[in-house]
Amino acid sequence: MDDADRACIGHALELTADRRTVSWSGAEELNYMVTPISSFDRNGMKCREYRLRVNGRNVDEDRREKACLVSEGRWEVQN
Repeated sequence: MDDADRACIGHALELTADRRTVSWSGAEELNYMVTPISSFDRNGMKCREYRLRVNGRNVDEDRREKACLVSEGRWEVQN
């Protein structure tokens, strides 16, 4: 995953409604799908739980993650 793909994830988290999927073809012949699941606040930060699916070129990942908006347009994955 390169910076452009990370930016697409952030853009999807910023603008996409819950349960709507955004998909694109990224670097290295990988396909991405991001589906925001829910929004929440953590210590005053806007956060979202989402599903990330990546496949292509011997990659097949499907995982749930949480990320928070840490600065203008910059989302950071949370543990």
